[in-house]
Parts: sequence; C-alpha cells; structure tokens
Amino acid sequence: MEQKRRWIMPIMSVAMLAVGFVILFQNRPAVYYAACEIGFPNATLPETLAPKDVGCAILEEKRAYSGMVMIGGEAAAFHTETGEHASFHCPKDGCGENLERQLSINSSASCPHSRATAGIAYAEIEGWMASYPGNFGHLGAFPNDFFASQIIKVGPPPPSLILQIEKKLQEHDACT
Repeated sequence: MEQKRRWIMPIMSVAMLAVGFVILFQNRPAVYYAACEIGFPNATLPETLAPKDVGCAILEEKRAYSGMVMIGGEAAAFHTETGEHASFHCPKDGCGENLERQLSINSSASCPHSRATAGIAYAEIEGWMASYPGNFGHLGAFPNDFFASQIIKVGPPPPSLILQIEKKLQEHDACT
C-alpha cells in the first residue's frame, strides 16, 4: 500500500503539467494575460514599446495594416480595412510629418467646424494589434489597441467616407 502512495504525487504532477501545456497551447493570449496581471512581465512586449504604454495588452505579431486614422477630441482611432477598430498609438518617435499634416486638414466641406471630421487620414501602418479583447483608449471606447511602429504611407481619406461621416453628423445635428 505504501508503494502505491509513493507514485501518486509524481503522477499527479505530470498530469497537472500536461493539462497546463494543453491550456497554454489552446489559449496562449489568456495565459500570457493572466501571468501579466499577477505581476510577470508582458511576454508579448516588443523592445520598441514601453511597458507602461502597453500594460498587459497581449500583442499579435507585427504586420502592416491599411485603414483610416481618425483623431477627434481626446480620442485617436484606427479603423482597418479588415474591420478591426482600435485605439491608436503613434510610434515612439511620433506620427511623422505626413500623417500630422493630413490629420490637421479639416476634410469636411459641409461641417467645417466639427471636431469629428477634423482629423482623418488613410494610412498604411506597420505595428501590433492587441489580440486579447478589452476596453482600450479614451473612456474604454475601443475593443482593441493598436501600437504603430512605422507609418508607411499617408493620404487623404476617400470621399465616400467623408460623406458617410457628414451624414451621421447632420443626423445628430452635430455640424456646428
């Protein structure tokens, strides 16, 4: 009987380790997030980002995205062409002259004083999207966080987007 008890602890340890590996490989972002929340360093943090900026946001691999950068009031947003919506963070050395210039142009002819249309640009940007869902950005208004590493290309927004935004603003009597 004593001999059987001696094997229980090693068998239980191996079983728990196996379960841990299964969980890790099935939901790696959740494991990384949980480890970060209890005080371990963020395992997905690239060297170019500051830990205080990223916190425990679990980042996907760096890749290029295309979409609309919108700056209005206190919020900065990035709406990708693939449908992701995220709070937007410029690279450490700033957004760059081209993006800053485009965002300073008021794109709306019919809502010239609206802050909602004051900063819109189409951009191709390389960076990291947070893969662990949460509430990010100004007042937690975004389901993702995007951290830019390089602004590749900047241009004006398509006219169809400006028309959509103007229509929404006019519906809410916000063109003042």
